[in-house]
Amino acid sequence: MTVAFGRSGPGGGGGAEVACEVAPALDELSTELSEKITIAKLNIDENPHVPTKYGVRGIPTMMIFSQGQVAATKVGALPKSKIKEWIESSI
Repeated sequence: MTVAFGRSGPGGGGGAEVACEVAPALDELSTELSEKITIAKLNIDENPHVPTKYGVRGIPTMMIFSQGQVAATKVGALPKSKIKEWIESSI
């Protein structure tokens, strides 16, 4: 499972706009890679305790979980092709 931490929309500061840039790519990859992986998005404004638990310091942060543990982490906005490469190399 890949989880992306971010905010739901613009207006929350610099990170909100970046998170919105990544969301369409994650939506597309969720469909393209549905046989291999589940992609979930978590709004940190609605779930403020979760980023602390996983040490999230910047948004967007993407994490791949395997067997309940963080297997890989990527911080920052990336183009869809780079996100896909990262996911495929991590699963």
